[in-house]
Amino acid sequence: MRKARWAILNVATICQRTIIEMKESDVLEVVAVCSRSMEKAKKFSEEHQIPSYYDNQDEMLARDDIDIVYIPAPTYLHSELSMKCMNAGKNVLCEKPIANSSREAELMFECARKNNVFLAEGIWTNYFPAMKQTMKWIRDGRIGTPKHLYATFGTNLPNLRRYPPQSWDERPELGGGALCCLGCYCSDLATMVFGSEPEEILGSCKLAGPGGVDTHGTAILNYNGRDQHAMISTSSEVTTPIEAQIYGTEGNIVLGKLFFAPFSCALYTPQGHMGYNDLLMQYTDPYSAKHREGFRYQFDAVSKYVLEGKKESEEVSPEFSIQCARVLEGIRRSWGFYIPKTRIK
Repeated sequence: MRKARWAILNVATICQRTIIEMKESDVLEVVAVCSRSMEKAKKFSEEHQIPSYYDNQDEMLARDDIDIVYIPAPTYLHSELSMKCMNAGKNVLCEKPIANSSREAELMFECARKNNVFLAEGIWTNYFPAMKQTMKWIRDGRIGTPKHLYATFGTNLPNLRRYPPQSWDERPELGGGALCCLGCYCSDLATMVFGSEPEEILGSCKLAGPGGVDTHGTAILNYNGRDQHAMISTSSEVTTPIEAQIYGTEGNIVLGKLFFAPFSCALYTPQGHMGYNDLLMQYTDPYSAKHREGFRYQFDAVSKYVLEGKKESEEVSPEFSIQCARVLEGIRRSWGFYIPKTRIK
């Protein structure tokens, strides 16, 4: 099978990280990059030996040798750029959160179906072998019925607290704030573990600056008549352990730090001790020895799906992405926080 040919639309900061593992993959190649700035596109192309660069999106999308477009642009541009690519007949991997609102997410997947192309949200966590092992343990009943999930993701991001706001991630109407940048990993994990949207969300947060973005917040997500719940927290002011644990009636699972890019997971079961369970089994990803971040799992999987003619990701389905978008909206409502308006028709 030939390599999947990728193009990158928008030279965002994360591209400096993802391109390393994209270049190391043996199932894909990056053939083009596009930025509004020709200077940025040229520099990125030269730094990473990408054959072609553009400052005109239409010109790049007119090529017939591009299989997939990766969109790492700011959140508020996700729907617009993704739909432009799909209307040009291109398959798309769009960074998370997939859209500013659940309605935008729905419209994006409708566009994918209309154009018969692949679309997936870039929740790279779900592609890790350790995450798959975790979900297998849960499905196999190794921890009994999942009852409680704890996840926290906080790191010091001064740019989210500048006065006045200077960029998109400092403005709530553009999808800015700690929840969008960091906390979505926590809520996405809860959606994956419990398999549905919460029936009730209780939360509080701090809104800062003229932009009014959330700089730290907490939420309790209740499921199944409050029989199951997730406790999540996020912050752009302090660094938290960035860890996640899942507790069931017969044991618990600890995802390796950093939980959103887990290279390990551990299964614990009760042995009659008070206050802790005993380690029963542990999985450690051999790829961790490469000292990479694990982006390759996502890009390799999407490359395979597209070359096989599939229109959806097995790890991040359209239904899952729409659920995750609704949960983010629910958390914002519990915070009394701005709900971004749908920017597309």
